Amino acid sequence: MAKAFVATLLMLLTVAAVLVYRTGAYKEVVISSGDQGPFVLIYKIHKGPYHKIVDVISEVEDFFFKKDLACPIAFGLYLHDPNLVEQDRLISHGGCVFTNLSQELLEVLKDTDLEIKNMEKKEYVVATFDGSPSMGPIRVYPKVDSWLTKYGYKRKGPVLELYQTLGDDKVLTRYLFEYE
Repeated sequence: MAKAFVATLLMLLTVAAVLVYRTGAYKEVVISSGDQGPFVLIYKIHKGPYHKIVDVISEVEDFFFKKDLACPIAFGLYLHDPNLVEQDRLISHGGCVFTNLSQELLEVLKDTDLEIKNMEKKEYVVATFDGSPSMGPIRVYPKVDSWLTKYGYKRKGPVLELYQTLGDDKVLTRYLFEYE
């Protein structure tokens, strides 16, 4: 009985260690503030739980891939606080970020159902994390909220998450928080 308990405990600890390593849960969150943008967001609208936006982002990335255009940075723009809005009523935008809206890009976007949003340069609290983006709500958001509280600010508006693929399935995520 004791051997079975120890074996089970060791197996659970091993699985936990692998998950912590693979998700980057142990990695540091770096917080700063400064101007970001301007951005041109090309996206589709997603309604429902935020963790299900991955398919929407992939669909937009695939659209650009088929048109032989790179999606420089993928993004998710999360419009609601999931602590205040029911999961099935959450709205987010998922797609690709560009620095400008070129004529070539406008031509490719003709007759599509993709939306375009221009975001002007503005100041944000910026959190950088190179672990899995799925760890953001657990690792990043609480640290940013603590940072804002420490300096007497509070979050306002949507949160923009910028996902930059670094190769070997590594992703660097920049979280942009508006604040007041």
